[in-house]
Amino acid sequence: MWRGVYKKQIILITFLFIFVITAGLGNFRAKQLATDIVAARANNVVQLLSASLDMAEIERLALAPDERDPYFLALREQMEKTLAEHELRGLYIVAKNEDFHWYYIVDGRGPEHPLYFPAGTVDDNIDDAMTERAVRGLDASKRYAAGGSSARISAYGGLQAPDGEYIAVVGADYDAMPMTQFLYTTKYAQIFVVGAGFLLLALFRLLAPLWDENGRPLFGGGGSARIRK
Repeated sequence: MWRGVYKKQIILITFLFIFVITAGLGNFRAKQLATDIVAARANNVVQLLSASLDMAEIERLALAPDERDPYFLALREQMEKTLAEHELRGLYIVAKNEDFHWYYIVDGRGPEHPLYFPAGTVDDNIDDAMTERAVRGLDASKRYAAGGSSARISAYGGLQAPDGEYIAVVGADYDAMPMTQFLYTTKYAQIFVVGAGFLLLALFRLLAPLWDENGRPLFGGGGSARIRK
């Protein structure tokens, strides 16, 4: 009997171990895939917008941001439409000033948006590491950033002036909070299942000593306990 009890315990522990490893890897892989898919969408928007820009005009606006400029107004309208069509959280073009701070050339959210940045406004919350990669011509097509109450997936692309110099960066952000909440809910459900499994194992170990090695109850069962000598 005892050999059978221990065998069942080993099987249960092995099963729980395999479940924990599999669930953990599955959750990690699901996050990777979801991030890759959304980042690819953001990067596609960056590439489409970049291909439509007049780089000479962007270079001119980078030197002297002006919200009354005809090209600025046309570009902001185009970016507002793109942002709405692709359900983006943000779409913008930024450049770095002489003090090494990023400032907005165009913010596609539009003046009516509460988080709108007028042309020329410095924003030190811009992802400096990824924008630096983009302005150097390096890959910056995927970035996942999560905080206590927000999460976003972003892609960035460097913009080159006619002479080939990188002068600005296009950034596109997707709201990743719904995806993050779903992944956390899945993880918590997996933790609950594992916890329930360990609870069952603990109960199994507590109840196992109530039977002798021949499978007969040590207490109750309509008669006195049978003790082997």
